[in-house]
Amino acid sequence: MKSLTKAFSLVELMVVIAIVALLAAVAIPSYKEYTNRAKMAEVTNVIGRQLDVWSEKHTLGQTSAPITLTAPIPGITSIELGFVGDGAGGVNEVVTTLDSTELSFIPTGTVVTYTPTLTSPTVVSWTCAYSGSTDLSSYLPDCTSGGPT
Repeated sequence: MKSLTKAFSLVELMVVIAIVALLAAVAIPSYKEYTNRAKMAEVTNVIGRQLDVWSEKHTLGQTSAPITLTAPIPGITSIELGFVGDGAGGVNEVVTTLDSTELSFIPTGTVVTYTPTLTSPTVVSWTCAYSGSTDLSSYLPDCTSGGPT
């Protein structure tokens, strides 16, 4: 008499492997996009704090010299806060150079420039532009491509 063995057939194993492969094919790109967004969220958070610093210094009249931060966090090579009348031909803007080593999804030398519009001595609104061939509008929604480099 034959005894019944409890095991999976080859077809059942192949179906399970196909399902796992399909799930991995969907999950891996989503995970990469999620990690890219998380890295850019940290970058935009630091940039936002520097925009606040620029606004405060402008409001207090402390605009005599530009301020440069070198590699404040991974993902940012430098941030320069420029003020009109800094003695070096500076302009009102905050220029951020992104680090493509940490942010592998952007090209080398991508620059994000924020330009203030002063509606009153204490109210500042910002416009944003970026250089580079990669579309950063999903990461920096208020930015437009082809800005100053």
